[in-house]
Amino acid sequence: MTFTIKTKHIVILGLIAALGFSGYYFRDKLQGLFVSGAEKTVDRALKYLKNSKSDESADAFSLFSTDYTIGVLSNYSYYKIDEWKLKSKSSDNGKYKVEVEGTATNGFGAKLDRTPIFVLEKQGDKWVITDSYDFAVIDKAKDDYGKSDMEKHKMIEDMKDKVKIESWTFESTYGGSVKGEGTIVNNSDMTVSYLKFVIEYKDYSGNIVNTDETYAVSGDDLLPGQRRKFEWYTSNCYDCNKASAHLKFD
Repeated sequence: MTFTIKTKHIVILGLIAALGFSGYYFRDKLQGLFVSGAEKTVDRALKYLKNSKSDESADAFSLFSTDYTIGVLSNYSYYKIDEWKLKSKSSDNGKYKVEVEGTATNGFGAKLDRTPIFVLEKQGDKWVITDSYDFAVIDKAKDDYGKSDMEKHKMIEDMKDKVKIESWTFESTYGGSVKGEGTIVNNSDMTVSYLKFVIEYKDYSGNIVNTDETYAVSGDDLLPGQRRKFEWYTSNCYDCNKASAHLKFD
């Protein structure tokens, strides 16, 4: 069987070659456009945070996902980057990472090098920050290197659910004072430190007449699986007939 190359075959082959070449030639330019959108979002976000969120426009709020805003920005402190350069890291499952090479100023006026990484996803036609690495200051999870800020936040929330007041009681003593004691237990996988026991005293009618708080756990860490007893004293508690208590995580 003979095959005759006709003009239309040459044209088709030429188009295929041209498309292949143009795709190869423009791949970097297309990738640059893809990356620049994510970097532009991070650049705007850093300016927004540096200026103490002075931009109240709806567009400014859309730089971050709702989960990231509620979980990270609303719960933890972070360094405001003074100067920065952005470098795209990688793309994975529709997400993009942008590394920040920047400096921040601490409370003493000293310059600190900071290299957080922001994770972005495309939502509609916009890039949105959904996570970060080493941007938020999450001291309780500082030893969990390699975890993102959202992962650390979820660990903290899980810890709060599993650290419990096992028992507590109080009794009136002389001069209208109250003496109390309690036990706290750590059922989480994290070490707990600087945890306060907060109590609200009420009279027989249920009106709050006094409040007090004490460290159930201070600098001496409470390890996973451990329990610890603590005591407290409250003065000016003549009408402290009933009470309710909860934990406060510093």
